[in-house]
Amino acid sequence: MMAALVKLGRVDYRRALELQLKLREARVEDRVPDTLLLLEHPPVYTIGRAGGLADFKIPLEELKAETGAEVYTVDRGGRVTFHGPGQLIGYMILKPRKLGLSVRKLVQLTLEALADACRELGVEAEALMEEPGVWTRGRKLAAIGLSIHSGVTMHGFALNVSVDLSYFSYINPCGLSSSQITSLSEELGYKVDLWRLADLVANKLGGRLGVRFKEASLSSLLGY
Repeated sequence: MMAALVKLGRVDYRRALELQLKLREARVEDRVPDTLLLLEHPPVYTIGRAGGLADFKIPLEELKAETGAEVYTVDRGGRVTFHGPGQLIGYMILKPRKLGLSVRKLVQLTLEALADACRELGVEAEALMEEPGVWTRGRKLAAIGLSIHSGVTMHGFALNVSVDLSYFSYINPCGLSSSQITSLSEELGYKVDLWRLADLVANKLGGRLGVRFKEASLSSLLGY
């Protein structure tokens, strides 16, 4: 089965959310295939359905002043997390049932694909469902949070590649302490190239989901 892969570079969070909503509407109507967006964000904190202000260690105004980061409340699973440069974001606009998957199974296979990619780089990573994410030596490398409406998912995963981990010190990320967060570059001792890794992740995810990703542009999918 074919699916679209769109690499967007660095994209503002609000813009990425707008794109996801447009793609989800188009996917519901079968005007576009299953689509994976790969990108990174400028610094931003997002609050999922299970999160709240208690997950921040300082008031939001202080947070914004100290970090320059935006804060958004979003309709996805999970609590509070950080996104920023050096973190590979994968937004998944998919119909799980067309792939023969439940949402839970989609989450599991996505985490396994991310763990596959990490292991290929030499990091001993494992996908865990009880504390959803990809972990190495008790520290979290990747998080996931999806929403589903009209049978189509959006939001997705965040893999810490070379992200500045100090941003996590302002929050209890996904209910954890910031010391429990790590990155591939931290584990390997050198800076991992995010976009080379992006190709590996897409390959591993396609293998796990049974799809073949073909690179596409937003203009080819949405007409602009």
